[in-house]
Amino acid sequence: MLALLRNRSYLNLWLAQIVSQLGDGITKLLIVYLATHLSDNPIVISFVILSQIIPSTIFGSFAGPLVDRFSKKTIMFSSDIYRAVIVLLMIPSQNSLTLLLILIFLEGIGSLFFDPARSAIVPRIVGKENVTKAISISQATATAMRMIGPAIGGVLIGFHDFTAIFSITVVTYLISAVFIIFITNVQTKSQGSNKPKESYIESYKEGFRVLFNNQGLLAVILLLLPTMLVVGIINTNMDAVLLYTFKVPPAHFGFLETSFGIGSLFGAIAASYLISKLLPHKMMLGSLCAIGVICLLILPLESLHAMLGLPPIYGWILILGIACALINVPLGSLFITLTPDHARGRGAAIFGSLANTMTVIGVLLGGTLASTIGIVYSLAIGGALLVVVTLLFPMLKYYQALKNINQYQGTETNSSETASSA
Repeated sequence: MLALLRNRSYLNLWLAQIVSQLGDGITKLLIVYLATHLSDNPIVISFVILSQIIPSTIFGSFAGPLVDRFSKKTIMFSSDIYRAVIVLLMIPSQNSLTLLLILIFLEGIGSLFFDPARSAIVPRIVGKENVTKAISISQATATAMRMIGPAIGGVLIGFHDFTAIFSITVVTYLISAVFIIFITNVQTKSQGSNKPKESYIESYKEGFRVLFNNQGLLAVILLLLPTMLVVGIINTNMDAVLLYTFKVPPAHFGFLETSFGIGSLFGAIAASYLISKLLPHKMMLGSLCAIGVICLLILPLESLHAMLGLPPIYGWILILGIACALINVPLGSLFITLTPDHARGRGAAIFGSLANTMTVIGVLLGGTLASTIGIVYSLAIGGALLVVVTLLFPMLKYYQALKNINQYQGTETNSSETASSA
């Protein structure tokens, strides 16, 4: 880890992530809080989540060719400035749910360019051999900010200083943009760089060919799509169960989000160790099954809350955070490793668009289930479906392709480590 942070370009990218995700964590908590106080219907949380992910769902795949064609630094810098302006506009709009939803949607357009550019630039800064370590650091940082951000946001929400919260996010985006300026020594030569420049349409089609002609990537996609459907169900009901079912106070809402962050931090640290011991596909399936089982535990949690108060909820959130973090490192490592460098921006954009499409369906389904059968049972159904997905996936022929690729990579890694030791 320390060796990577001695790389000044990666250090600047990491610092940009810290400050921007700190602001993200604070503001996302505030938006959920404002939405639930501007409407008594739990489906409003579904609208917030949809506003965040629909831009990537609709336009994500079209952004990919532009990300691969232009400077990743320029795209990330411009996205940060754009998002700072959008969040600034949220200050006078904080009492209007409609305006907030529109601005969340517009902010998502900036993110749909920023995220693929960041995924594409990481291997060029650290080298392909350090991708897994870089992802582990990124995941640990994201979860730490998820822990710190809501804690700060929870305190500020308690003082009802909503303007200050939005202002903090504006400043963090601007600071992130400054750090991005100082990213240097980015490798520009990549496979396919000597090819004549393709038209936008050809470049767009090439992104799909890269994803769907690679059996390993196709296996990951086939596992991820039904999973994201269930994740949508879980996401749309997670905050709702805390605010509507358990009726946690504002301060505890922030600290419960922080507990999820603490669990995620432990999970990310554990993932960086486990991925060197376990094959990534096994780690992914085990983590997904664990998330499903934990969501099923929401059923007895309601009775435990009635008897013991908030401590069981804190424990449940903490364990869920650990399980959720364990899947991100192997998933990100597999995707970046298997995707050719020259198509990584397009691959990340298409991958995100497909995943978000299923998430949107899951969010709509989750909101509908919450309104009809209740929030608790909606979460339990999502957990049960996730367990079913993880049990059925090994029966598919694509599982063998992913298994073979993982075994090859594991052998290759062990050989490299042996050679280095010698």
